[in-house]
Amino acid sequence: MTPSRPGDVAAAVEARFTSRLHEPRTAAVLGAALGVSFGLCFVTGLYSHVLQHPISWLPVPTRPAGLYRITQGVHVLTGIASIPILLAKLWVVSPKLWAWPPARSVVEALERLMLLPLVGGGLFLVVSGVANVARWYPYPFYFTVAHYQVAWVTIGAMVVHLGVK
Repeated sequence: MTPSRPGDVAAAVEARFTSRLHEPRTAAVLGAALGVSFGLCFVTGLYSHVLQHPISWLPVPTRPAGLYRITQGVHVLTGIASIPILLAKLWVVSPKLWAWPPARSVVEALERLMLLPLVGGGLFLVVSGVANVARWYPYPFYFTVAHYQVAWVTIGAMVVHLGVK
């Protein structure tokens, strides 16, 4: 029997997600871990960007000599570690994507709309970052420029998301 009304569809979908892992606390813990990992990646990525594109009024420390190597190691390792956290977070909150009605107010609609740059940016950053580590460039854009710009959009969306929550 197929559900005939949107409410029936929502109830049928909700009945499929019976795991205790689909709880707000789990989503909050994974969100905090993801925020820390994205924050570390953002800070180390900014350091890398400033070294590659110096700003005249911003002095950059050149000592210790291995600092760049350390920050890039942290950037890559944290980016790779964020992949399972991001996938787990998306899995935990996935029942919310099927809620009906999708938004009960204008504010809720804007909140859900703001998830597009957050989720899309996060997925883009980890996929393009892993592709860069593998030195595989299947896309027509310059990696560092796109990665840097999407990082700003994603961090901005994360700040808005945290502000709403």
